[in-house]
This record gives sequence, structure tokens and C-alpha cells, in this order.
Amino acid sequence: MTTSLSSQQPIRAKENNSNYDVFSSTLKSPLIGEKEIIVARSYSRRERFNSYAASSYDYWDAKLIGMYFRQSPYESKLWIGNKFLFMPYYEAANTVNEVLGSARNQYLMTTRFNNPSTLRLYNHGFGYNDAVLLARFWNNGRRVTPYQIMQSKYRIDQTLARGNEEYINRSLELAKRLYSY
Repeated sequence: MTTSLSSQQPIRAKENNSNYDVFSSTLKSPLIGEKEIIVARSYSRRERFNSYAASSYDYWDAKLIGMYFRQSPYESKLWIGNKFLFMPYYEAANTVNEVLGSARNQYLMTTRFNNPSTLRLYNHGFGYNDAVLLARFWNNGRRVTPYQIMQSKYRIDQTLARGNEEYINRSLELAKRLYSY
């Protein structure tokens, strides 16, 4: 009589060791006998955050992923860090980039030029004076109209959503040097 693994009814696994690092369990089966398996490794918040910090993702990426998953940017940072701890680097980067792409698309579909309350990234990190300075900078120092200020708010928001915070920060730094009194 031959017995296959699929026909075996393993005895319910019992938690053997649940320390901070590893959750392991012992499985008993008539076919394979008693085997200890590692079910999962858990990482601390600090380890996950440090993994996020070592990645190339920034606050605005975490903010977008947080809006996508309806969680805080901090929880998104931990999610990103967790991917890099559990997966090979390129697999983790592909997973995060795929989610980030979906999050960006969803965000960009919800923003409206004529509705400043939809510009959540701009509203979270920048103020009216920043928009005025950048509008002036992007219009070669000329006096700006309310329409151009609104364009500036929208451009800031869309640029952040596309992951180019450095461009906004450099432009704002130059604008402050040129046009602040």
C-alpha cells in the first residue's frame, strides 16, 4: 500500500518557539514524521524603518502609498522596509514600484486644477508663499497672477506625485535666493 502526502492528515501544528525573531512549529505526519519548520520571521519596527531609510524611497512615496492603502505614511514606510527585508532587492523594488505606480495613477486621477483641496501633497508640505515664489521663478521673475499661482500649486503637487521632490526643493531654494526680500 502506497501513501501519498496529499492523502495524509497532518496532526495540527503546535507553536514550539515564538521568540522575537522566529516563529517555528513542529509538524507531525505519518509520512514524513516529526519536522520543525520556520513559519515566519518578524522584524521590529526599527528594523523595518531602517530598511526603508536605506532604500531610495522618500516621504512623498510613502505618503502616496499610505493614501493608496489608507494608512499613515509611517505605516507605509514600514511596509516598504518590510519588502526589502523579506524579498531579494530587485523583487522588492519591483513590488514597491508596482504599488507606487498604482498609487500615483489613483492620486493623479483624483486631483483637479481648479480645486485646491484635491492637491493633497501640495497642501501637506507647502504654503501659499512657496507657490507665489515658485510661480514667479517659473515665470522668469515677472509679476504673477492668481491663475499663475494656482498653476504653481498644481505643478508642485503633480511634480511631487511623480516623485521629483528634489526639483521642487532646488527650484524653491533658488526662488528664495532671487526673490525673497
